[in-house]
Amino acid sequence: MAPVFSDFDKKMMRRCFQLARKGQARVHPNPMVGAVIVKDGRIIAEGYHHYFGGPHAEVEAFKNAKEDVTGATLYCNLEPCCHTNKKTPPCTPLIISKKIARVVVSNIDPNPEVSGKGLQQLREAGIEVQAGLLAEEGEELNRFFFVSMREQRPYVTVKVAQSVDGFISAKRGSQTWLTGDKSVRYVHRLRSFHDAVLVGSGTIVSDDPQLNVRYARGPNPKRIILAPHLQVPLNAAVFSDKHTEQTVVITSDLAASHKVKALEEAGVTVYRLPGTADGLLDLNDVMRVLWEKFKIHSLLVEGGQKVFSAFLNAGLWDEWIVLQAPKILGQGVTALSDVKPTAFTLKKIVRLGEDAALIFTKKKSDKAS
Repeated sequence: MAPVFSDFDKKMMRRCFQLARKGQARVHPNPMVGAVIVKDGRIIAEGYHHYFGGPHAEVEAFKNAKEDVTGATLYCNLEPCCHTNKKTPPCTPLIISKKIARVVVSNIDPNPEVSGKGLQQLREAGIEVQAGLLAEEGEELNRFFFVSMREQRPYVTVKVAQSVDGFISAKRGSQTWLTGDKSVRYVHRLRSFHDAVLVGSGTIVSDDPQLNVRYARGPNPKRIILAPHLQVPLNAAVFSDKHTEQTVVITSDLAASHKVKALEEAGVTVYRLPGTADGLLDLNDVMRVLWEKFKIHSLLVEGGQKVFSAFLNAGLWDEWIVLQAPKILGQGVTALSDVKPTAFTLKKIVRLGEDAALIFTKKKSDKAS
């Protein structure tokens, strides 16, 4: 029988979500987690996971408690951890030792090392446990974490900036600036939220982007460049600035050895994969390498046309963001070319000055009746 939650329970869980978001861009690849301790209908402590490797939300909440927590209710948006394969100690023994009477969570942890085991330990200790409160909201909050854990690949956000008539540039091989300052800041925030940002060699040639965070607060992402033939200028910004250790070039076994050596001497990581029959890279191989070797759990794809089309055709995306600029180019390069029909669901629209960000997700298949 599904648990019944009160309006007060929902209010407390939404407070957990608010607290959890304070750790955004600082805790990944960990999930964002907030915790609230309630006794006699009053909040007596709050906490959240501040940064990767730091104390978990539950630990912070107990540390901040101003009175005895015995018999209290602990609200937490994610199942308390119970495994020891990490930098910080498990939370379940601490919760049990504090004599908490009830634990309410939004989501069960998808990490197989936890996944229900933490709640089971609490139940075996005599604590009342309820899960599933605002579960959809909780999963949306930590969608990067849930997808990466379940599918063993990065969560992929594709970002496209285009004119009203659907062009991303006026001419192939040259940059066309379309969006305004608010959109630029929005993109830099997106970068700070993701573990890595990815572009193809064509974008490096035409735009020479820095792919770092300059107009928002947050860490710089790793910079992933797909260049099957290494047809990129070795003096490009991503190969010559002070962040070269953040740059990873994924190329094919057809790449010239002297170019590979030059990039590695500049501090760039170069990873070779077998080329496909048409001389390109298999995106499934790319995603596997990003996940397994580079520990990338969230990926922002920023261009260009061939890369956008390849991700769409491979079905390797979770969120598609179109930055719509109020301009008409009349001709140029479109975002997509030779793609399979794909169903999208409009998630929301964000106003960015004169621009608009249209955020789409994959359309869920109708369930069989």
